[in-house]
Amino acid sequence: MRLSLLGPLVLAALMLLGTAVANADSQPIFILGFKALAAEIPDVVGEPLENENWAANGDSLQRTSRGLMVWRKADNWTAFTDGYRTWVNGPFGVQERLNDQLFDWEHPASAVGSLPIPSSDLTGLAAMPNVKVVYYDISGSTEQELIAQMELHLPGEEDGMPRAGQVEWSVQWSFTPAKVQSDGRCQPSDVKVRYQAVVTLPRWMPPAGTSPALIDRFSRFSQALAEHERGHVQILVDSLPELVSAIEAAGCSSASDAGSRGVAAIQQMERDYDNATRHGVAQGTVL
Repeated sequence: MRLSLLGPLVLAALMLLGTAVANADSQPIFILGFKALAAEIPDVVGEPLENENWAANGDSLQRTSRGLMVWRKADNWTAFTDGYRTWVNGPFGVQERLNDQLFDWEHPASAVGSLPIPSSDLTGLAAMPNVKVVYYDISGSTEQELIAQMELHLPGEEDGMPRAGQVEWSVQWSFTPAKVQSDGRCQPSDVKVRYQAVVTLPRWMPPAGTSPALIDRFSRFSQALAEHERGHVQILVDSLPELVSAIEAAGCSSASDAGSRGVAAIQQMERDYDNATRHGVAQGTVL
């Protein structure tokens, strides 16, 4: 996946400036839903570092000394996250879970993908069999700092743009040699194909004072990035039945070559996918 850089959203920054100035002379406080949640878990939430801010998508955010308060406009979902765990104020009171998990009663839209910390997993990557999602932590409070951090962790460029995420996978196969009665040829039977995939994504804990506009942009970017990388994994998974068929159709002596050709075909489909999506840019992987 390639990371595409657009210029700062100057208009959004100017719109947020008025709120920042208006609150500059007052001590930050929690109000409404954030106040209620902070009252339930004060030692977890800490003290407010700023007043409530509104992201471009209508969500409300507020940085604290221990993490981030979030209210989702889409489903009236209030929560606090420390970057690893989330405390959700739901129908059963305040409940704690990991950021990449959901309670049974939660709507998929309530996943932490709407939060800027860590990267989104709304795409269900972690739930796919034999797929491991790993995060590398980045720091900074500006677009340029985030990009520099991502370049540091995943060096190299693709189509002239720095990488932000990647998928690494491996495929193994086995079979039982079986004689074909009609001509005596040996053909593979009981073909088994196994795969493993590791998806690498960035995770960012915005420091106090970070522009809410940048937080919202990173949230959207990370969700699109996860979706793009999920596409790579899906290509692999969808291709496995054809790989099995190719090995079954080959003779025992050529089964390994048939498997290698099948893997090469999957790799080509991934290249075609990257070309079609411009390495994710067409899917929104633009910070």
